[in-house]
Amino acid sequence: TVWSTISGAKLSELRGESFGGGQTVFRLKDGKFIVGLQANTLILELMDDGDLKVLNTFEGVSILALDPHEENFIGQSAGGAQIRRINDGVLVASLEDHLDLVQAADISPDGKFAVTGSRDGTARLWQVATGRLLAILRGHEDWVTSVAFSTNGEKVVTASDDGAARLFDVRLDSSDRYNAGHPLHGSTIGRQIAEFRGHLAPVSEAMFAPGDEMVITAAGDGTVRTWRSGIGVEITRLDTHDGRLSGAFFGSDGNWLVSGPLPGEEAFVWSTTEGKRGRSLGTNVVASAVSPKVDVVATVDDTGLQLRNAITLEIIGEFPARSGLGKPHFSPDGLRVAVKNHFSDNISLLSGENAHQFAQIEAPADLRSFVFSPDGKALLTWSSD
Repeated sequence: TVWSTISGAKLSELRGESFGGGQTVFRLKDGKFIVGLQANTLILELMDDGDLKVLNTFEGVSILALDPHEENFIGQSAGGAQIRRINDGVLVASLEDHLDLVQAADISPDGKFAVTGSRDGTARLWQVATGRLLAILRGHEDWVTSVAFSTNGEKVVTASDDGAARLFDVRLDSSDRYNAGHPLHGSTIGRQIAEFRGHLAPVSEAMFAPGDEMVITAAGDGTVRTWRSGIGVEITRLDTHDGRLSGAFFGSDGNWLVSGPLPGEEAFVWSTTEGKRGRSLGTNVVASAVSPKVDVVATVDDTGLQLRNAITLEIIGEFPARSGLGKPHFSPDGLRVAVKNHFSDNISLLSGENAHQFAQIEAPADLRSFVFSPDGKALLTWSSD
């Protein structure tokens, strides 16, 4: 369903038997959305009049990763993974060398390379244009759960159920480019640089902090940990309520982050440059988000939602609510905040400057997810009704 974020009115609705169970929504810059279902992927376009149009449906392909340039996406398929072109759905390449289910993927910042992680315990590096296998990243002893490129595209970090994360060199030199092997034999590409061990449970996620000097991991032991990326030395441990990076948000300069706290304990802003716990956001914080444009932090506790200046932590706006507020979401321009009340099933639309409520959406009780349009003037909600 598409809603106006100006008035809260319903603009359009799209129904279909295959639309239930929406899992992941990617917002594209041109007004399109990619929606990943349990076994299918949909390309939707938001029209100027608020209507929602299905442009393409990929049966049996569930999206795992999106090209930063929004040209291609990687989808999980029965035979491994596929790279598909977004505009016309053309199959770019089939990635079918894994020995078990592919459950993680990423595309390099320049869009030329892809990495996949599998239950076979390996990650694999591919050339996007040809689907050519370039390297097998080995070392894990259990399922690979997460893969991510560094911001310069020269390294890949992987996470695994074996309780570790690993860092690999994926740079190609001139000899790599002309090597006819499959994968590249005699090459150093795919060499392990570091191993990150310390978690007491399977590692679910791993990513680079802005600048690539630090790796951040999250695990089932309820902790998020930061590491020196080149040597694998742990810097600090952040206790969270679920041990997931989905609750971690970087500031606009990449020098600090907010991570989801343990219930009833203090939430903090953490320094990513020093790896130290910094300023307190208070106790009983159950959810948080960071504005994409300005250094503003939104926190939710048992009194409602607060907007804070991330530098001074001064409260610049409040939205009172006794309890039941979920995770806040900022619009791409940071001017609006959407937050769902689990008791009333309404989505409140708030100003990103002072938390004043200017509209309300009567969302369905079985709401799965929601996302702002690129211009922030519409909200797309996804439900299984």
